[in-house]
Amino acid sequence: MSDIKSNSSAMQSMSGPTVMPAALKPDTPSFADISIFLEDFGRRFAANSDDIRRNLNDLHKVAAGGLAAHSQRRMAFAPGFNIFTITERANFEVTTHSAMIAALLDPAGAHEQGPLFLAGFLDIVKRLYPSVSIPDATLRWQIDREVRGVDILLTHLSPDVKIIIENKWFAADQDQQTVRYWKRLFKESRGRLASIPVLYLAPTRRAPRFDPKQRRPAQFNRDLKSISYATEIREWLSTTFPAIGSTRVRETVLQYLDLLEQFDEA
Repeated sequence: MSDIKSNSSAMQSMSGPTVMPAALKPDTPSFADISIFLEDFGRRFAANSDDIRRNLNDLHKVAAGGLAAHSQRRMAFAPGFNIFTITERANFEVTTHSAMIAALLDPAGAHEQGPLFLAGFLDIVKRLYPSVSIPDATLRWQIDREVRGVDILLTHLSPDVKIIIENKWFAADQDQQTVRYWKRLFKESRGRLASIPVLYLAPTRRAPRFDPKQRRPAQFNRDLKSISYATEIREWLSTTFPAIGSTRVRETVLQYLDLLEQFDEA
């Protein structure tokens, strides 16, 4: 043991005192370093205090101006004010969403914009059904809501055209629901309708759920298309919005569009 100690002492005396490499030194400054920094900061602040005060005053003015402008914008647009959320009507499928869509689609509706909204919606339908002859938007279109179970039914006489909108805000699918509606209208047409478009509308695009054990007519499968509030309804209202002539209608549609901002296709 004594030999080891003596050898260690000898090596230390030969190499000098142990010095910690710079890379391994702790980063924490010493009290002397902090004292030097504070003294230097005090001298610099004293020498430039007037400039610092002017810069702080300028910064305060800029911030105050920005806050005032932001407050004025919020006062002008009131982005948090939405009649649908305030009245807690945002999630009522039948009396809010079906009612809103049907009212806008009606070319003779209280919105007093004529066929504006109907034309925009039919443009989307024509794009989805290029092989189906869809008449233009005129007063010959009839818009009905909650007719024998159909959420929204668009009917055109001469030429005969029917379009079904099955609205599913958050409600669950009923067994073969859309198939039953389509079959009944198809049967009542007595061959006059080769196709009855069925638009299955949900917050984001999804297909209706069917019992895989039950067969569906091939024509129904061709007539069925999925649309969404996130895409087609927002596109429809955003496209027609610039042409709305009524301030009241514009504000209502704008608030409805704001409500739909919560949805986005995955």
